[in-house]
Amino acid sequence: MTIQDKEMLNDLVVESREHLSEIEPDLLELEQKGDGISGDLINRIFRAIHSIKGGFGFFGIEHVTKLSHAMENVMSKVRDKKLSISPELTDALLKGVDKLRMLLDDVAHAGEVKVDEEIDNLKPFLGEAGSLTPTASLRPPGDQLIDSEAALRRKHENLTDEQIVDAVRNGKLLYQLSVNTNMDCAPKKLTPAALFESWEKMGCIMDVLTDTDAIPGLKGSSGMGLKLSVVYASVLEPDLISVGTGIPDERIFALDTSKIKTALLGETAKNNTAEAADQGAQVAAADSATMIKLSPDKTQKVETKMEDALRVKVNLLNNLMNLAGELVLSRNQLMQSVNRKLSDAMESETFFKNIDRQIEQSCATMIDAIHQNPASAAQTAEKEKRRLHEAFSQGLSMRLIDVSGLNGIMQNIDMVTSLLQESIMQTRLQPISVVFAKFPRLIRDLAKKLGKEVNLTLVGQDVELDKSIVEQLSDPLTHLIRNSVDHGVEGPEVRKKTGKPVLGEVVLRAFHEGGKVHIQIKDDGAGINRERVKEKALSLGIVTQEEAGKMTDREIDSIIMLPGFSTASAVSDVSGRGVGMDVVKTNIERLGGLVDVESTPGQGTIITMKLPLTLAIISSLIVSAGGRRFAIPQVGIEELVRIRAKDVTGKIDRLKECEVMRLRGKLLPLVRLDQVLGMTPSFCRSEKGERREELRKRWSDRRSLPEEKTEEAVGEHGQGDTDAMERREKGPDRRKDLSNAVKIIVLKFGDRHFGLVVEEVYDSEEIVVKPLSGYLKSCPCYAGSTIMGDGSVAMILDTNGIAAASGLKFGELEKDMEIEKEKFLKESSRASRELLLFSAGENGNFGVDLSSVARVEKVEASRINAIGGKEFLKYEDRSMRLLRLSDYLPVNGSAGGSTHAFIIVPKGVKHVMGIIADLVKDVVKIDAELDKNNIRGAGIQGSAIINSALTVVIDVNEIFKTAEPQLY
Repeated sequence: MTIQDKEMLNDLVVESREHLSEIEPDLLELEQKGDGISGDLINRIFRAIHSIKGGFGFFGIEHVTKLSHAMENVMSKVRDKKLSISPELTDALLKGVDKLRMLLDDVAHAGEVKVDEEIDNLKPFLGEAGSLTPTASLRPPGDQLIDSEAALRRKHENLTDEQIVDAVRNGKLLYQLSVNTNMDCAPKKLTPAALFESWEKMGCIMDVLTDTDAIPGLKGSSGMGLKLSVVYASVLEPDLISVGTGIPDERIFALDTSKIKTALLGETAKNNTAEAADQGAQVAAADSATMIKLSPDKTQKVETKMEDALRVKVNLLNNLMNLAGELVLSRNQLMQSVNRKLSDAMESETFFKNIDRQIEQSCATMIDAIHQNPASAAQTAEKEKRRLHEAFSQGLSMRLIDVSGLNGIMQNIDMVTSLLQESIMQTRLQPISVVFAKFPRLIRDLAKKLGKEVNLTLVGQDVELDKSIVEQLSDPLTHLIRNSVDHGVEGPEVRKKTGKPVLGEVVLRAFHEGGKVHIQIKDDGAGINRERVKEKALSLGIVTQEEAGKMTDREIDSIIMLPGFSTASAVSDVSGRGVGMDVVKTNIERLGGLVDVESTPGQGTIITMKLPLTLAIISSLIVSAGGRRFAIPQVGIEELVRIRAKDVTGKIDRLKECEVMRLRGKLLPLVRLDQVLGMTPSFCRSEKGERREELRKRWSDRRSLPEEKTEEAVGEHGQGDTDAMERREKGPDRRKDLSNAVKIIVLKFGDRHFGLVVEEVYDSEEIVVKPLSGYLKSCPCYAGSTIMGDGSVAMILDTNGIAAASGLKFGELEKDMEIEKEKFLKESSRASRELLLFSAGENGNFGVDLSSVARVEKVEASRINAIGGKEFLKYEDRSMRLLRLSDYLPVNGSAGGSTHAFIIVPKGVKHVMGIIADLVKDVVKIDAELDKNNIRGAGIQGSAIINSALTVVIDVNEIFKTAEPQLY
């Protein structure tokens, strides 16, 4: 096979795969709408199958041609209204599509794959097996099939052997057509020449002659019409040749070319064997010591390996060409400006003239100074000296700032480069419909297998993602869709009992939000059975009874993502092994995304995946450790924390063998980047800028004396000289130096967090991701590498890999942290606090932490509007939701009648709402410990006796969460 033929075959495979991807959803739509479907859809399926058959028939790949021809015959019957659509017919055609896709995956060995089973599945719909043979359907009554070229050659003497062999070699079939000018030309108002010209579009006319044998008498026979015998070569199959040429089947005769094909295949096999033997001999000669010899099969497989391809819109390529032209133009402008400046700097005559002029001017200035003010002559001379020095420097050097128009050129280059980067990124984007297209078939087959009725709705198929991400979404989405159908949507009988429609709904939706792509899988099934999940988790030892009792609904839902966890009662080929959701979480996190589960019992489940747009260029934070720079993808960064050197001892502690930091009442485990990467811990001495090995085990430890002081501190007899030690103790403590502040990057690891301690934090940059070399692929801490602006290489850190390599045991840490948290809350409940006291409802005394209050507004009661059972107030040009504590806490409502109300507006909340108070009483500072047992409930921190009255201290965030759970 020539290089050109290989390229054509590669293009044909890519095109055929696209045809198959279009056929599958069309078949499903055909099944759904039945016989009421429009003819356009049927013709579209027919044309796609015919294109596959014709293309591979040209290359002589018979199994692809044979199967596609059988499918084409079935679709021909459907098109002619001779066959009705049924689920069995759709199943047979879909199995044929699957087998064709398998054949395309390895075209070189397609002849070794059997297609008999798929063809047998189609035979019942054709009525008879013989109709599958291309030439059999063509045979008219009688023996009108030409068995060899001999009979044809007797009529068409001008036809040569080379013409016949070339036509067969190029995948064409040979036909003899009998044309009657009265019947075939006159009704269409065509001359024979015009008719033959229309045929040339579908094949090649090899010979034409007048069939004198068919004319009974030349004299007076013009009314009978002229009869012509035409030898026609075309890729059209026998069942289509009549449609293509307009000649009835009874006047078309096929030439049996099987012997010619057999001879050509034998010649091709002989050539391939010889070529493979030559290649094997070359390899053996190149490496005679190992006696390596390539087999023909392996050689052929390598040759036919398909290259990865990507379709790009023409307007996008045109835009890239325009930007490339702009970049070349800016480059030329820059080169011209720099060259002009270089030329000016190198013109010695101009340089010396300028220096002469400067010297003359300086001399005149100094002479005037001597005459006018001799006392300032020295000062004037120094000033002129500096001016002459600057003139020499400017004349002998080329400063880019002096280049005319440089700023404009550089701005244009920066703009064009940014646009070029954006356009190149768009070439890698693919619509997510590439992945979504497979799921209607998956839903159909799975629902049929499980005895359920499920409808799939696809939303946002035009949302685009990077090709590398799209290619890795198939497995996670497949697992989620299967879970929705298997575990989510109930059976028909169960749905009837619960009052739901028998037809279950699964919605697969993609949309943009917050610079990321969100993919949601939503079903209207039973939702997650949280009690069953907890029971299973307890039986597997994932959680303890105490932990299970404290878990929130979201925490229970997240258990289904753990490896090996499944609530299925039995293992089947659909589910039950406990690997599906774990695969989803692992794959999505590897792509830099997150998975979120939200379920409502009896109503359904929503699983959301949040993904970056691309992995090729990402926004990263540049940090350093051990004197080396690293990049951390910003998608995994929660926040940055800097602890002043003097606060380190109070903020960082050790919990067993792990360092932890107190962050807003929670304990955050810490990981030192240099230690997890196996680097020798070091620090940079700020006074000298030199790097030394870090010997401290804790940040609170003092470093050892520098080398020069250590020698001074040791006497001749080995006794320490206490003077050096005293000077150190009296001197400034380097632990409190600004350079010793601890920089911590708070990273997300699934639904958990940990702190990464780094030496320095630099800036955010957009970096180009380079894949890891083979030597580093086994290192879990790295996700790739990038080249910085100065040409140095920085490694890109993998958040999940660092958490795994550091050996953080979050389960054990969380238990210890819970104990520490209780201690912290207990201490904080005793701590001094300022409370805003107010009354709300009948005899309701409340307090709220003053630090959480933004302001208190006194408003007229008439300004409060009630809409749909909720109250609102116009606040800062928008409507603010108002809450009455009597609706959420165990207190009676107000008696009413007051003309004014006080609105307490909190701060530091996600969505601002106001609390209605009848009266704001006072601000007090208390040291009493809150009683958490006397009055309990959602949104209550505790109670205390303040100013001789029982006062309930409220938690604003918890009350807001109770009032608007969908917002919190």
